Amino acid sequence: MDLGYRTFVVVDACGGTSERTEQAALIRITKHRGSTVSVRTLAGELAGDFRERRAQQAIGLIFSMAKD
Repeated sequence: MDLGYRTFVVVDACGGTSERTEQAALIRITKHRGSTVSVRTLAGELAGDFRERRAQQAIGLIFSMAKD
């Protein structure tokens, strides 16, 4: 974040040791302009413009994996 990158922390993929420490970490992340997201939200961000075929294919793959 300090170098100007958009930073995403995938919350449903982290393994916090306790709710208290996890909440403290999430507060710190958001305080420093990081974004907390789910796996699906991050996939949508990375896929890009959904009007483009490549983005449609990428998000289709993510959703097909989520069904399993």
